[in-house]
Amino acid sequence: MTALDVNYPLADITITNHGSSFDWAIFAIMLFVSLAIFMHSHRRPVEARIFHLLAASALFISAVAYFTMASNLGYEPIVVQMVRHFDVTDGSAVGVTRAIWYTRYVAWSLIFPLIILTLLLVTGLPLSSIFLTIFWVLVMIITRLIGALVMTSYKWGYFAFSVFATAYVIYMLLGPARNSSIILGPAFNSLYTKTAAFLSFLLILYPVAWGLSEGGNVIHPDSEMVFYAVLDFLSHPVLLSFFLLMLAKTPFPSLSFNSNLAGHSVSTVEKGVVAAPAAAPAAVHPVGASNLAPASHLQPAYAAPATTAPVAAHTTTAAPATVAAPTVV
Repeated sequence: MTALDVNYPLADITITNHGSSFDWAIFAIMLFVSLAIFMHSHRRPVEARIFHLLAASALFISAVAYFTMASNLGYEPIVVQMVRHFDVTDGSAVGVTRAIWYTRYVAWSLIFPLIILTLLLVTGLPLSSIFLTIFWVLVMIITRLIGALVMTSYKWGYFAFSVFATAYVIYMLLGPARNSSIILGPAFNSLYTKTAAFLSFLLILYPVAWGLSEGGNVIHPDSEMVFYAVLDFLSHPVLLSFFLLMLAKTPFPSLSFNSNLAGHSVSTVEKGVVAAPAAAPAAVHPVGASNLAPASHLQPAYAAPATTAPVAAHTTTAAPATVAAPTVV
């Protein structure tokens, strides 16, 4: 029994068992690489784990998305604007619906910000520029989702917004971010330039896939699954694995991503990298209310040594008393 036998298709144009089987294979790859990167992160220094954890999180989200699509879930039947040569259940070209996989876009709205953040962390780009880039990444994905759910030609207006956002993201990746990475040294610049250029090329192909599938209804949903899955495979596990392997050859400790003292070892403190916390003052022994000791036996917590010379005792000399003369009567 296949997933399509359990979760019966609701759209006229949707995936077949071939598309579902392909999604199951991508799901297995995403899940395996995610767990492998997560387990490998515990063998890396603390200051480098942030990259592994971001990558593992992105791949795990992708695995959940492909599990959903392989199960023939997470889509909405939308009436297509342009009917093509696909077979329809009722033999009519009126009101033909196509499965629009909103699960894919929900996953992308989480995955691509994590991927972009992973790359931009090795550029030294200001946080304001990083946040702005992530904002346009979300605009790029959300407008494409809205366009896919629109039944009329107005969908292409949202597609235009998405293309504009994509162009801005690519500009930030190959422009300001690349120039900023030069300041950190040739190792970081080389790592970032290779991964950013590859990701930018893939970002150009995503709108092409949209235009052929959700937008223009040119290719079958099985072909759509393969097209998007190949792009996701290259931009998720392949790109992130390459990034992490190249990162190990860079002086990543210089990025200083530690946020507290708990992750530092004793040897790090002894070397003076992190100042050791000041010793707490000696505690004063409390006196219990039911066990009062004589005051003469109470010892102070800390007795300061005497620093002054002993003071000579003062001798008080009484003035001679004046005796009044007797009065002669």
